[in-house]
Parts: sequence; C-alpha cells; structure tokens
Amino acid sequence: MPLLKPPEPLATTRRVYLRIDESLALTAERYAEFLGTDKLDHVVSQALEFIFKRDSQFKQWVTQYSGTTVVRALPGKGERQKPGSKGDQS
Repeated sequence: MPLLKPPEPLATTRRVYLRIDESLALTAERYAEFLGTDKLDHVVSQALEFIFKRDSQFKQWVTQYSGTTVVRALPGKGERQKPGSKGDQS
C-alpha cells in the first residue's frame, strides 16, 4: 500500500521552482508511476504534507512563531520585483 495518496481534484496552487539531486528526481518520478500518475508535483506536495504533519518540533515552532516569520517568494512569470528589493538592477 502506498504511503502517499493518489491525486485529488485540483486545488489552489502556487508554482515553485526548486533543484533536487538527479537520483531523488528519478525516485520521485518512479513513485509517481507507482501511484499511477505522471504528476511529480503531487508526489512532492504529498511528501511535504506528510513531513509537516509528522514533525512535532516543527508544529511547536510554527505555534510559537506564527505571525512573526516573513516568507519571501520570487516574483512569478510576468511579475516585477519591487524597487530596492534584492536583485533589482536599477
């Protein structure tokens, strides 16, 4: 029985770009195949959800620091960075 669930209907998503080791990417692709899907993003999402639900120290940290952590995202395709932000060339 697989540890991750098969894909569910589409939900609100955000595109994230990341780099992982080739061997890990190949294993993730094989796991997607095992689940009967070609959606690698589903495997990554499910794996992250699994970790976040199981990590008690992370849950404690989130509770302690909720509202104080600033998460910065790179601008998406077609978006511009704000003047003065990291990477601004002007």
